[in-house]
Amino acid sequence: MEESQRILESCLNEFFAPLTSNDRKHEIEQMLDSYSKQLGSWKQALFFLTTGTNEYVTMYCLSIMENTIKFRWPLMSTNEQTELKSTLYTFLIQHASSSSSHKCQPFIRNKIIKLLSDVGKLAWPQQQPDFFTNILQIAQTHETVVIGLRFLKTISEEWTNISDEASTQRKLELKANLTKEVPKVFSVFESILNAGMKHRQTSSELKPSANECSQINEVISLALESATHYCSWVTLDGSLPNVSQNLQEPKTSPFPLSFVELLCQYSVFNFETPYQLSDPEVTQGVMALGVLNELLYRKYIPKEFDRNMSYIAHFGVELLNKILNRSSATTLPETYLEKVIEFMCLIASSHFNQYNEQSAKAFLSLLLPFTFQQPFYYECLEIWGRLLDHLNAQLPIISQLMNRDEYIETYKQPILALANGIVHCTAKYQVTADECYDFEDDEVEAPSLTRNIDILVKVGELLPVESLESLITTWTDCCRFFGTLQTALDPSSKTVMRISNPVEIEHFYFIVQLIGRMANIFYSDVFKQEVTLGKSLFQQLVGVYNFSKRFYFIKDPEVIVKMNCEILYSLRLWTYWLVRFHSEIILGESTLEDQQMFFELLGIMTEVVFYTLENRGEIDSSIVIANVNFFFTLINSVRTQFIFQISSVQALIQKIHLLRDTIDPEVYRILSKSVATLTLLPWQSVSQQEWDTRTQIYNTYMKIFLEEFARTAANGENVLFHLNILNDQLDVLMMENANSKKICWNVLKEIVPFLQKLSTTYLRQPQVSEVILSFFSKIMEVLRQQAGASFFENSIHGFLSIFSEENIINDLLRETESSSVVVEKFLQMLQSMVKDPSPSFKKFIGDALAICYDHVYPVLAQRSTPDLKIPFFSLIRDTLNYRWNYFFPTLVLHQQNISSTNPQLQQQQDQIIAKRLDQIVQSIGHSFLQQDLEVFRYNLGTLTIWNEKHNFYTKLPGKVIIQFMTVLLQVLVHKTHDLHREEMSHVLHEMASTDYIHFRSTFLHDFLQMNFNSILPEQRNSLLLKFSTSQESSRLRSTTRDENRDQGIDLPSFSLMLNNFIEDLRYQNFLVECQRLNSSPNQPHSHPTGKSP
Repeated sequence: MEESQRILESCLNEFFAPLTSNDRKHEIEQMLDSYSKQLGSWKQALFFLTTGTNEYVTMYCLSIMENTIKFRWPLMSTNEQTELKSTLYTFLIQHASSSSSHKCQPFIRNKIIKLLSDVGKLAWPQQQPDFFTNILQIAQTHETVVIGLRFLKTISEEWTNISDEASTQRKLELKANLTKEVPKVFSVFESILNAGMKHRQTSSELKPSANECSQINEVISLALESATHYCSWVTLDGSLPNVSQNLQEPKTSPFPLSFVELLCQYSVFNFETPYQLSDPEVTQGVMALGVLNELLYRKYIPKEFDRNMSYIAHFGVELLNKILNRSSATTLPETYLEKVIEFMCLIASSHFNQYNEQSAKAFLSLLLPFTFQQPFYYECLEIWGRLLDHLNAQLPIISQLMNRDEYIETYKQPILALANGIVHCTAKYQVTADECYDFEDDEVEAPSLTRNIDILVKVGELLPVESLESLITTWTDCCRFFGTLQTALDPSSKTVMRISNPVEIEHFYFIVQLIGRMANIFYSDVFKQEVTLGKSLFQQLVGVYNFSKRFYFIKDPEVIVKMNCEILYSLRLWTYWLVRFHSEIILGESTLEDQQMFFELLGIMTEVVFYTLENRGEIDSSIVIANVNFFFTLINSVRTQFIFQISSVQALIQKIHLLRDTIDPEVYRILSKSVATLTLLPWQSVSQQEWDTRTQIYNTYMKIFLEEFARTAANGENVLFHLNILNDQLDVLMMENANSKKICWNVLKEIVPFLQKLSTTYLRQPQVSEVILSFFSKIMEVLRQQAGASFFENSIHGFLSIFSEENIINDLLRETESSSVVVEKFLQMLQSMVKDPSPSFKKFIGDALAICYDHVYPVLAQRSTPDLKIPFFSLIRDTLNYRWNYFFPTLVLHQQNISSTNPQLQQQQDQIIAKRLDQIVQSIGHSFLQQDLEVFRYNLGTLTIWNEKHNFYTKLPGKVIIQFMTVLLQVLVHKTHDLHREEMSHVLHEMASTDYIHFRSTFLHDFLQMNFNSILPEQRNSLLLKFSTSQESSRLRSTTRDENRDQGIDLPSFSLMLNNFIEDLRYQNFLVECQRLNSSPNQPHSHPTGKSP
């Protein structure tokens, strides 16, 4: 054996030598792997472990024993198990104790502890009743305390997350037994921490050696680290997991209050002494806070733990007080402050209700200076954000129990002080490039605002009146400052401004953003109460906007351009307040003064927009786009004939076509959408809509537009430009009345035949054909009634003919990635068709499905990317959902079809429909075999929708249901789609409920027999019992399908049984693998889980 040991050591040294070639390493690796799989290799490994000193050999021997324990332990004799366990344990004590003369490396020690914990996972307490007791003893012995704590930490990590090497019953049993031992474990932690605290208090007098201090600090850190992991899973009332209530022991906290007090003591150190992160007290303070944070992450606190949690929450006040009272010259380590902030965040969001009124005031009064006195300012804002979210969420509940104002009064002063502090600390509000609003993207509702503004808005939601009153003074000062900027203009150049203090500009920028966000508060519940203040703020904002045009020519500094855009963004947010002011005040009982103010402000805003357009060549393009976006928002929101009658607006409508070549295309597009809005949308609360005049204006505008379109249609870019404008018009009309849509359709119908011909020309140009298809889809959606059934029939028939041509779809999908968008738009058009209830579209369903399954799906099935699969399956989902009678006609409808057509033709039609239904089912089943999680989830939802609405599973043949259930069970066993485990359980429950007795008694047996035939009959019977409980059997009184569906097992019980079945099936496969390795020792280790799905 010594010779074998020498050869092994030589091989391993050669393997890890830097000059060894990769080929030689591969050769050695194969030799070592072959040797490790021999049945008796673990005995030789034990000998090499106890007699050798080479670390490579030691780790190799431990890996052999790891595989032996994992795969061969159940089949080893009692003597062999004892030999393996006792040898490892003896080696560990001899070579890892503090008094050992020949200590092993920490990684070897930890590896052996991992192996012994694996043994305990399999054998405790039945075969090794003293296993845990021994660990607790060595954790309380000075020489072996590190070993014991490593054991306890490893057990917490390994035993609470067992994979396939244990049955569900064993997992529950192990977790329950471990939970019973938890109070003893925390008692050990408390004893160690107590000793450490005494050592800390006496070390200044006794001055122990550096080695002694190092050992003590290692033990304390390890105890805190272990406690953190236990606190992540232990039940706070000591209840046993998955144990019935009548078998539970009396509930109690897993540790006493004294342990929490110790943790709080360790969380605080002498803040007056300069510290480094590596100092033991800092490290232990961070770790102790980590334990407390782990407890604070718990949302539900049982009454048995309420006292402990209350102490932790009140310690937060004490901790803030100690930090604030330290010397200003002392800087706390960043890692420690991060843990403190995490601690405060958790209290603010989940445990603030632990405070009484006095404690809450103390917490807030200390948190306020803490926020502004240390470097983690924005992280502290996160604390306030969570606190404000908590208070706002509590308001509806509190309002039913007590007066809202009384509840808020407790927090009012510190929260308002926070808001004032944020507003006046301008130096903290640097506006970065990513916080600037991209006005070119009209879909974006709001820019990425600073976290400061987010907090101030939350303050405004909680204290609307008070926050608005405090804001008005600051806003007035900013308006005054803005008025003085004119003096900074460079007299020699109108494009340059001399800024002496950039911070003031940034502060103004910040306040303008804040004013915009506050519009939502004025718009909500306090609108009528604060309408006067709202008018004042809006008037000032419009005044700033009007004044800002003097700075539109400024190019340097760039912040002035951003400032002008920000003013417009804030004004856009205030238009929604203006809408309510218009509808409730101006159109209600308004004064003459209010009406004059309203129309005057509309005139000013419109004037600035057109001033910008007139000088667009000299003004930055972002300001121009911001203005036209604002103008569109204004006219689309405030529906009044006053804007329509303004002379500059009339001039825009009549002469917009003249701007085509002199203005940015994006600006022209927005203006065109504005013209459509002005001419087509009805005015609010006005009887005289002047439809004749507006129709004539719109027709004239569109005639010129369409003539230009037809003239330039040979150019793809021009086609794209004009179609985008037409699509914008349809978007504007989406939610409007029939009269507006009729005016639009009377014009668009003239160009539809032209566009249908154009679609063939540009079919292979993805960008253009995508927009053409979008246009027809939007007409089907927006102008359904105006266009009529004949238009849709002709359109659908035309596009079906185009896409039915041989290889068209195949070519599009294979040409370029962008070409797929064309097919996607076509599928969306078909989806609109199948959702339309009109019977005239029924005749196209067969052709649509033919294209889907004869042209589209064969290509999609070969593609790994999901780009078109979701649109494809979305069409299939809606086809079956909305056209159910096409596949499953009622008896009356079926008789009508037979009597109205040739029986032979009807039979052929029925066969085609049956074929398409089978293709639908097969395509969905095939998607469950793919790796794409998104498509997998979507089609699980599809089956659920069909079954909930139409009882789909009852219509399917039994063999199809069996195929679906087989695939889903295999997916669960293989754990490839475990993210959707819950959805799979729901689908399986619904499928099994169609005939639960057959599922339990026949299907599961056949499933195991066909897919897992290596499992023994008694093991299969054990698995089948997972779905046979006395409670479940009592429910199943009937064997008929319908009655069984009503009386079938409920979803939670089924999901639990299914989970146990799958877990135990994996475990049985694991046992089969163990037996296979023992019978064929040279086979590689693997996890057979049956046939691949």
